Amino acid sequence: MPTYVVATKNCGTSITTVTWDSARGASSYTVNAVSTWGSNRTCYNTDSSCSFPDLDCGQNYTITVTAEDDNCVSLTSAPITVTTDPCPQSDLQVSLDCSTDSALISWTPGRGILMYNASAKGFDVNHQVSCSTPGSACNVTNLHCGSRYQVSVRGEGLTCPSQSDDWIALKTAPCPPTQVSIQSSCDSDTVSVSWKASQGSVSFMAVAESSGGHRVTCNTSDLACDITGLQCGQTYQIYVSGVDDDCIGSRSEVHILKTAPCVPQNVHPILECQATVLNVTWQQTGQAHHYHTTVLRSDGQVLGCDSNTTFCQIPNIVCGLTYSVTVVAYSQTCNSSQSSVEHVTSAPCPPDAIFAVLDCDLNTVSVSWDSSVDGVLYIARAFYSNYTDYYMCNTTETSCDITVACGMDYNVTVVPLRDGCTGENSLVQYVTAAPCVPLMLDVEMDCLSDSAWLTWEESEGVELYIATATDSDGFEYQCNSTDTQCTVEQLQCGRFYNFSVFASNSQCDSPVSNTLQSETAPCPPQNVITSVGCDTGTVSVLWDESVGALSYTATLERTDGDTTCCTASSTSCEVTSLPCGQMYVLTVTAEGRTCNSSQSIEVIVRSVPCIPESLVSSTSCSNNVVTMSWVSNEAGELYTVQAFSADGLFSDSCSGFGQSCDLKSLTCGEPYTATVVAQDSVCTSAPSQVASIRTVPCVPDNVTANVSCQGNDLSVFWEESAGADSYTAVLEDSNGQFTSCQSMIHTTCTVNRLVCGQTYRVSVTASDGYCDSLPSAITEVQSAPCMPRNIRALMDCQSGVAILSWQSSTGALQYTATAVSESGHVLSCENNLTNCELTGLACGESYNITVLAEGQTCSSTATMSGHLNTGPCPPQNVEVQYGVSIGQLSWDRSKGASMYTAQAATDLGSVLSCSTSDTSCALYNVSCSQTYDITVTAHNNVCQGAAVSASTTLNTESCPPQNVQTHLNCTSDVGTVSWEESLGAVAYVAFLEGRNGHILSCSTSSSSCRVTGLICGTVYSTQVRAIGETYNSTDSETVIFTSAPCPPDSSAVTVDMNCENATALFRWAWSGGAASYELTAISNNGYIASCISQDNFCNISELACGQTYTVRLTAISDECQITQETGVTFQTRPCAPLHVNVDLQCNPSTAVVTWEQSDDVQYYLVSTTLSTGEAETCNSTSDSCKMSGLQCGVEYAFTITAYSHTVTCHSDASSTVHTTTGR
Repeated sequence: MPTYVVATKNCGTSITTVTWDSARGASSYTVNAVSTWGSNRTCYNTDSSCSFPDLDCGQNYTITVTAEDDNCVSLTSAPITVTTDPCPQSDLQVSLDCSTDSALISWTPGRGILMYNASAKGFDVNHQVSCSTPGSACNVTNLHCGSRYQVSVRGEGLTCPSQSDDWIALKTAPCPPTQVSIQSSCDSDTVSVSWKASQGSVSFMAVAESSGGHRVTCNTSDLACDITGLQCGQTYQIYVSGVDDDCIGSRSEVHILKTAPCVPQNVHPILECQATVLNVTWQQTGQAHHYHTTVLRSDGQVLGCDSNTTFCQIPNIVCGLTYSVTVVAYSQTCNSSQSSVEHVTSAPCPPDAIFAVLDCDLNTVSVSWDSSVDGVLYIARAFYSNYTDYYMCNTTETSCDITVACGMDYNVTVVPLRDGCTGENSLVQYVTAAPCVPLMLDVEMDCLSDSAWLTWEESEGVELYIATATDSDGFEYQCNSTDTQCTVEQLQCGRFYNFSVFASNSQCDSPVSNTLQSETAPCPPQNVITSVGCDTGTVSVLWDESVGALSYTATLERTDGDTTCCTASSTSCEVTSLPCGQMYVLTVTAEGRTCNSSQSIEVIVRSVPCIPESLVSSTSCSNNVVTMSWVSNEAGELYTVQAFSADGLFSDSCSGFGQSCDLKSLTCGEPYTATVVAQDSVCTSAPSQVASIRTVPCVPDNVTANVSCQGNDLSVFWEESAGADSYTAVLEDSNGQFTSCQSMIHTTCTVNRLVCGQTYRVSVTASDGYCDSLPSAITEVQSAPCMPRNIRALMDCQSGVAILSWQSSTGALQYTATAVSESGHVLSCENNLTNCELTGLACGESYNITVLAEGQTCSSTATMSGHLNTGPCPPQNVEVQYGVSIGQLSWDRSKGASMYTAQAATDLGSVLSCSTSDTSCALYNVSCSQTYDITVTAHNNVCQGAAVSASTTLNTESCPPQNVQTHLNCTSDVGTVSWEESLGAVAYVAFLEGRNGHILSCSTSSSSCRVTGLICGTVYSTQVRAIGETYNSTDSETVIFTSAPCPPDSSAVTVDMNCENATALFRWAWSGGAASYELTAISNNGYIASCISQDNFCNISELACGQTYTVRLTAISDECQITQETGVTFQTRPCAPLHVNVDLQCNPSTAVVTWEQSDDVQYYLVSTTLSTGEAETCNSTSDSCKMSGLQCGVEYAFTITAYSHTVTCHSDASSTVHTTTGR
């Protein structure tokens, strides 16, 4: 027995090598490896080591070694256990949680892996995260937004890692935008949102979410958009998220926006008709601070109330008027529009008197009153149950009918209704309804007295019940009662009756109830006649028809009280299966629907003789004589047995007065059936039950034996023996050993697994289970040679040749080895030795190997355990689907391939690769402006690296243009886009997309192009794309290009002059694209004043007095200035009068004031003031004014103020001139 068995495993090659100490006397060794799943591997060697290259992955194998020589096999060595390489995990998948920047990595576990480590390594960032688990999934967190990761999983077994290089790419969610700003107004449902771009974002989604759950968005690839459809009365959180093809990124910073209050809805005026108060309710969507309700009466008076809830109460409502109600909602800053107008009308008056009359037949109450009012609906109600329930009718006329329930007392009133408002009830009228219809419950017939007892269900409003029975001829019988039952008497026999009941009170009768049917008992049958049939044992009974009978029952009663019956709907019936030899008393009864008649006159009946019982046969195997026996309790009768063969060709019989007789002339092997009958002086009994008879089976003839060479089985054949149920074939081999086979119904049987090289003597015996025939004549036959053993196959991947070997078979003269693939490909080789070589094997195939050993007469075939697997075929039809930086490769599946490696190489030595078990994979980070040579190599567990596809060439797109610049010609409003040329580009296209959706483009084969048709004041996102022969480049980085600002709208320019401080406030409409504005005012005398503003207004101060100015407005952007003459003019206030002079004239005391006159002055106001504060004035349209009545010897101070024609203000006062009058 081998000892010190050791197993060594190579994790790189997955080969397990077993070594042991040599066993003395051993010429060869057999190593068995059995897995925990039942997989079995065997290795043979003459040395003290053996290798297993193909043990199943992820298994624990128990390994034992036995030593052999030419004659014996040693005991099995002590078992050792080895764990194979773990099976690689598969079906790697990743699911990104966009909201948390985490990803769930999952895979199908590989058998034998104890722990997995999943990692995500950044393609474009120096960042890596990982997670570990013994399961099939784990989460990686803290992924960087807007980045791409390579995701892979590595498994660790007990001693070796898993062999899997699969990975997949993961793109994380875009980063949140920054610098978010919003603009909105109270009277708009739109908010304008802008932001700064974020990494990884293909487009952006701006979101407005209200506290009530309303959510609206706008999506754009620009850096601004308008969110429309905001709901009124809401507080919105506004934020922006970046969007790519798979994810919506996390939120930016949140801005809060409150919209104006909503218009109140569902305004509902509720008029309490019995009071004089109008309650108004409404529904408010969103937020509101308070409400004002306005109520306009139809007579023109206006009422109102204020409330901070959605309810308001208006008192002092007058009947018969219509009220119009509206509500307005207010917030702290805005108010809603007025709600829709709702109308309500106060209650009408009830009728003065009503009348109520009952109709017994219809059970309706006709209600009427004196008069009606237009537009008023009158509702008549009939109350019952203490005024809680009622029936009703309504009309706009002066009467209507109420259908009421039976058996009730009613209080009838009428109430008016108009526009949903109910008036007071009228006076009450009292009415009693008709009684309710009774429900007939049951009719019980008294068959002895020919009377019927009736019961019914109690009904409401009844004073008396009347029940009626009506026969088919129309005759009626009645009974009445104040209870719920009564009896109808003296009914006729054999008659049908309809039973019903109705209720009555002092005013009305109810309708007739439901009808129940019944009938009286029929008469007894007459003239009963019987007859007995000896052949059938049947008793036939006849009688006359009975009036009212539905069926009849004939009863035979034995002396011991046992009875037998037959039932018929006619006047006859038959009684069968009566016990033999019995005396019976016969009577007949007629049966009606509810009662049975009395019995007919009795008649005596006698049954036929009994049939012999328990007929059995007993066969004598020695002489083929059959003894028949039976059981009978009747003496003095003759018994006769008849036997017939199954085919009717043979028969035999015997008779006797006892209980047995012998059948002596039966044919061997034939099945017979027999019966026995008993005879008396009148009748013969029916035959007994059939008894089967078995005769002795015949000896089998024409016995032959054939050997099946394939299974070395012996099949024995013979002709069928009459009467045989089974056969036994006995085989005696050359060594005197016996074996046998049996067949129950067939004329053949097989002895399996004969010993090879033996001579067998064969005979057959037939049996029916009771008797055996004599053995047949003996036949001799030879067995087949033995099968080859220990077939092995070894594949040479380089030459494509398989070497087969096996152990020799006893008796074999020639060997043929055959290989058959799953696709039907067949190869073979022949030799008289125990090995041969197979050439011409197809790639990617799995072959079944069989070896045929040919003997002198038969051949034996053995099949190799497992399969011969060849290397994979080279991949075919390699195709490339190219997108930007990604080459998606695909190819036809290669037969026999379990893994593929795709490689793309440039002339400069740059290599990209990907591996997969599928027929496609993606090459990432493919460089632009490159030519790649692409091949795909197929692998399996037999051969690796030999099956290489034909190469395919990929020319990638040109690189995106760099250093994109824009320039605007403000004079011609034409833009120029320029860039650096890209390698491999044949043309270029520049795209300009305005934030307003306006799109322009220009194309060229050079490095710049001109763009016309620009819309003023528009910000364009500019990108350039290189056009290649096969693929186009991605777009260049976006460059912002702003067109010239729109010319200012001269009609929107306004001026507000402040005379007091000589300033003017100017306002104008916004110009698209303008970053600032310069407003210039030029006077008629050449004075120039200006102001610059980034808003749509500005002030000019220190304007010169007495000037007429014209206004010019310039819109300014970073590159252009657009000036517009507005046509607006304005005047400043007049200048203070100059060269003031006072000329005093003493007699009388008069002063003439003069000054220098200006053209823009309408009039002048001259003021003189005494030191005491007294003042006098005069005005003039010229350059002087005369003031008289001055006091003598007093000092006066003179000033002059000028007033303009067009300006509603005046000049400063002139310089003061002091003068003193004479004494």
